[in-house]
Amino acid sequence: NPLGSEGASHIVDVVFLGGPMVSLVMSDCQIGLEGVVKIAEAVEASTSLCSLCLSNERKQVLGGMKFSNEIDGMGASLLAHALEQSYTLTRLDLSGCQIGVKGLQALGEVLKPVNYTRSAPDSSVDYKGIVSSWEQRALFAATGTRGALRCLALSTCLLGPEGAEALKHVLLRNPALVGLDLSQSGIMGTGVAHICIALGANPKYHVDSNTTLTSLNLQCCQAYAAGATHVADMVRHNNHLRRLNLSDNDVGAVGARLIADALKVNMSLEHLDLAKNNLGEDGAVYVAEALAVNVRLCGLDISYNGVGDAGATALARAIDKNKSLTLLDVTANLHVSALGAWYLSVAAKSKPTGWDRRLRYRGLPSHLQVRADLPRMLSVADHKRVL
Repeated sequence: NPLGSEGASHIVDVVFLGGPMVSLVMSDCQIGLEGVVKIAEAVEASTSLCSLCLSNERKQVLGGMKFSNEIDGMGASLLAHALEQSYTLTRLDLSGCQIGVKGLQALGEVLKPVNYTRSAPDSSVDYKGIVSSWEQRALFAATGTRGALRCLALSTCLLGPEGAEALKHVLLRNPALVGLDLSQSGIMGTGVAHICIALGANPKYHVDSNTTLTSLNLQCCQAYAAGATHVADMVRHNNHLRRLNLSDNDVGAVGARLIADALKVNMSLEHLDLAKNNLGEDGAVYVAEALAVNVRLCGLDISYNGVGDAGATALARAIDKNKSLTLLDVTANLHVSALGAWYLSVAAKSKPTGWDRRLRYRGLPSHLQVRADLPRMLSVADHKRVL
């Protein structure tokens, strides 16, 4: 809705006068700079707000008016000042806002540590409990940790390689950020390299590399095989990252081989998304080789990758050896026939229940359906060979 700055100011007044507010979402409201000033004041004064979303999701044009939040570098600077004073805000979503390098630098000044007690005043306080419990949130405020941001979403912000370089310096010295979303941010292979260096890809920076980030979204960042080289180095050396989304980056079989080699020695990554990366048969085989020896990965997405029966067979053999994988997404790999699906289905059913739990698939026909279709598919293949 096109609230504008005045409308945003009124809503903020009503919301915060009405009582404690945990989450505030004002997406696509065309709030403008004046509205950002009002929101920043509210964030600074609030003792309960944990999540703030000012994203531009739709960017619709209706009657010649674009419904979007006009938050630029100046707006980001105002929010950064508010973050520095806030004891409770842990998640900020600025997706689609063109904050630029200036805005990133302002946020970076807030995210850098004054001292390490600022991010962890009491190691016995559980972060998830703080977010979900009023009593523990009050304790969190009482112990005093201004600038407590943990998750930052900058999806579709068109940051470019320069913005990624600014983020690199933020990540190198930040002891608190645990989630970062850079999907569709246009950072390209060079920008991906900067982010990976901050997370341990380059031994030169190992002393200062980030050890707190556990979730990184690099979806559709135009990384390609060159960027995959740096991602592989990060995966090989980083022992803290738990979730990595590298989907829609066209890393190809070459990039898959590099990442797979790193997965063989990685001991921390639990969820990896490689969807829409043009892996093909060769890429799937490389990933399967990594699965055969990896003991940590729980979820893997290789959907929309042109995988066929050769890749499915390799994956089935790897699954037979793997004891950690619980979810495999093979959606829309149209070259996998009933025979390849049968191998995968049998591999899943042969997995024992217990500490590793039974493996589940997405995008694969049920075992009963595959078993029913298999004789027909084989008879057609035999008929073609005879002809």
